[in-house]
Amino acid sequence: GSGVSGLGAAWLLSRDPKKFSVTVYESGDYVGGHTHTVLVPSLTDPAKKCPVDTGFIVFNPNTYPNLISFFRELEVPVRQTSMSFSVSRNKGEFEWCGDNLDTVFCQRENLLPWGNAKRGGSMYRMILDLLKFNRQANEIAAEADSLVVHPLANMTLGEFFKTNNYSDFFFNNYILPTTAAVWSTPADMTFDKFPLLTLIRFMRNHSMLQAGSRPKWRTVQNGSHTYVKKVLETVTDVRLNTSVVSVVRKEGKVVITDSTGKVETYDHVILATHTDQALKILGEDASPEERKILGSIKYVKNRAVLHRDNSVRKGARRGRASRGGGGGGGGGGGGGRGECEITLSASPAPYEVRIIFGQK
Repeated sequence: GSGVSGLGAAWLLSRDPKKFSVTVYESGDYVGGHTHTVLVPSLTDPAKKCPVDTGFIVFNPNTYPNLISFFRELEVPVRQTSMSFSVSRNKGEFEWCGDNLDTVFCQRENLLPWGNAKRGGSMYRMILDLLKFNRQANEIAAEADSLVVHPLANMTLGEFFKTNNYSDFFFNNYILPTTAAVWSTPADMTFDKFPLLTLIRFMRNHSMLQAGSRPKWRTVQNGSHTYVKKVLETVTDVRLNTSVVSVVRKEGKVVITDSTGKVETYDHVILATHTDQALKILGEDASPEERKILGSIKYVKNRAVLHRDNSVRKGARRGRASRGGGGGGGGGGGGGRGECEITLSASPAPYEVRIIFGQK
């Protein structure tokens, strides 16, 4: 696999060519995995193109210290950027943005206690629920750090929010859009299956459980493909369009068969793939423990569309953010389809492009 984990491991080993000879297998036609940069023509000058990242986009010093060290070693230039969150539902019928009070109430009717009656709730109740959730979640996160197994380890989001009397309005207009924006998770899966501790730990690690002191976000200058190119200056044996069919351990070595039918023997192997792919590659050679661990994670297919069609996003401009969740009126355990939209203001090119992620 040639995602950041595979490339990072391959680069580190390849820096000692006398000790290691590294081969990278990649089933796709490009190197980078989640890193995917598209060159988009400028609206004012089509001859000029600007790199736009559609996969890995941002990082921050608090949560990604090893990645920052990796980029520093590669001498990859980075720059500061901004991250904000907004919600737009039912084609702009209801919107809010978390930048400040002005954007939270970007639809002025939401200032009125009865302004949300047709939407099934109140912004004021949602804000109170948010403060309550942040307080509870911080307490749970602190407990989880000190316990081997937390009492809520098997609790889903739906169970937690029902047990603690949170409003459906808060769940549908904050929690659902958040999971859609971060994981592109369908509404029914969020309610019935999404683990509470997974969400809480992620939000705590990304400073999302506090009103202030948010992390300073950064992005790779000139597109994330910049770091991939740097890695490939050191890692030279990369086999594109070549998937690994099987990995078999034999007499202290590993025997790899690839999709071209070629069989090679190596001293070690690093499976830098998704867990379901790793389990498929190991096949009958997987141990019971490997089957249990690798088979426990489920995936959903998503489609990403890069566009710059302003008609897709309705509503007031002050209600927009760099990252937004939305969709239809589903939620509260319904099978509503969630969407995430990321707005990228490509600098220095004078235009805006967006990516929409949604279930196929």
